[in-house]
Amino acid sequence: MVALSMVLVFLLALSRGESELDAKSSSPQEATNFTASGEAEARRCARREELLARGCLPEELEEPRGQQEVLQDDPLSQGTRGEGATQLAPQRVRVTLRPGEPQQLPVRFLRAEGYPVDLYYLMDLSYSMKDDLERVRQLGHALLVRLQE
Repeated sequence: MVALSMVLVFLLALSRGESELDAKSSSPQEATNFTASGEAEARRCARREELLARGCLPEELEEPRGQQEVLQDDPLSQGTRGEGATQLAPQRVRVTLRPGEPQQLPVRFLRAEGYPVDLYYLMDLSYSMKDDLERVRQLGHALLVRLQE
């Protein structure tokens, strides 16, 4: 019976001159009509303007944003005998990134007496970033000089 109703919906859509993509349905199968037969599934992912032009309803568009969730945020401390110092907070963060959307992650730092300082940075090391890499090296060296004062 379900197969027969699907065939009828399809035939009705064709008889009105609509493509499979344009056929509207309030049934759970509506999601399968989002892309036309033979069309790549990737077509469902597009810029907002493109999806609206294809007839998608604005309230049905999903636009996830980058987000941050602090998982561990122990207070900064110098540490005591037998217990390590907490020099950086937060300690654990879950970050969801979206293309083209910058995220800022605020951190707090306390240099514990007698502990070494490790400096980490995450970079794209392609040739186009060569000048940025040199600038980061200079800043790292300047930081070392200031910490030694």
